[in-house]
Amino acid sequence: MNTTLNLIILILIISYIAVWGYAIYDVTKTKFKSKNNKIIWIVLIFFLPVSSIIYLFYKKEIIY
Repeated sequence: MNTTLNLIILILIISYIAVWGYAIYDVTKTKFKSKNNKIIWIVLIFFLPVSSIIYLFYKKEIIY
């Protein structure tokens, strides 16, 4: 039971790191209206990793 829980936690952590990395990559490659928006999102994603999920869900509304 404990091994299964550890495996699930490990999979969730690896998935979250992958989403975080993709969000950083996507912010650096996306053209924003303002350069300040790009800088703000990069800082938010680095220092508040939950914002990477927010960015990916609301990307279309944020960029345009």
